[in-house]
Amino acid sequence: MNNKDQFFSEDYLRRREQGRRYALERVKVRNKRIVKGLSIAAIISVMAGGIVKYIPSMFKEAKAVSKDISYTTTVDNKNDVNTNNKEIINYNHESETNVDEVLVEDDSVDEEIDNLDQDDNTEAIFTVGNDASDMVEDFINSDIGSYLYQFSSDYGVDPYIMAAICMTETSLEHDRCCPGGDRYSGYGVGYMQLESPSGEEITAYNYNTGEYDTDYVTMENACNPVTNIKIGCMIMQNSIENNMGNLFLSVQAHNFGQGMVDSVLYYNYGDVDAIKKDYANLSWVSCMEDAHLNPTKYYSDWSFDTYGGSEYIACVFSHCPVDTASYRYKDSNITVDLASGKVLGNTEIESKTR
Repeated sequence: MNNKDQFFSEDYLRRREQGRRYALERVKVRNKRIVKGLSIAAIISVMAGGIVKYIPSMFKEAKAVSKDISYTTTVDNKNDVNTNNKEIINYNHESETNVDEVLVEDDSVDEEIDNLDQDDNTEAIFTVGNDASDMVEDFINSDIGSYLYQFSSDYGVDPYIMAAICMTETSLEHDRCCPGGDRYSGYGVGYMQLESPSGEEITAYNYNTGEYDTDYVTMENACNPVTNIKIGCMIMQNSIENNMGNLFLSVQAHNFGQGMVDSVLYYNYGDVDAIKKDYANLSWVSCMEDAHLNPTKYYSDWSFDTYGGSEYIACVFSHCPVDTASYRYKDSNITVDLASGKVLGNTEIESKTR
């Protein structure tokens, strides 16, 4: 077991591993679809080539041509499928972890896998982990990453998502994004880009102590890398609650602010609560991109041409070194697939006092 896994419950680790297995099975299903498509293309190609080649004598040698086509196609397809399956088996073998020490079997994930071919929501919308995710992984395993793990456990947020946000916001260069640093904008400060710190109070529930924690978004706290990350995790918990457990909207709110996110949702949808509860419905992403280009449509007092990042969520997920995220929403542990928004698990957890 990874030393940092000690900060997480057995249920969290189990759900995270189930998410990884689900992602691998999704790759397997896609590869099968590709092989199936190639097989059909191969049949058509061979048949077309055979017909053109043997038109002059096709009536005379029709049986021979048909026999050759059938034999060649069957052998080639069998080799393609076997080769593809070997690659998938190797991939699964290389991806094994030691988390099994604390895992128990859950048939619900197997049922999800069985239904992948019929489930349109499994199609990828975001690309996960293709951009600087190795840097995020190193950050997670650094000294400061230990604090990130601890605060993520305390406030029920996913450490990989929080690390990917740090990468998106600052390229993991905390000091350069503080007053006196060459990347300080005059607004956002440090890893989490805490906006214009002026002493605001922030309160979040600590799942490990069973009590509420209170801190203050002062410039001193924002410039300290440890308290910067702590407050960022507390803010994310608040955002998850404001968005009714929707992680995707909560990540967007880290860039836009909750007020702008709500404004965009109310402008474009009649039932905002229904959108927030439907985690796999990511139709609102294009609305956020519209808000980036046309901010005054949603925020009349805005005086700049654009607002926030045009593809903020996509950027965050591209830095994330894992395919799934696990987090708390009140008394539930939720695991989602980052590429599609599909919920992989939603388990009730007994709360201490909340």
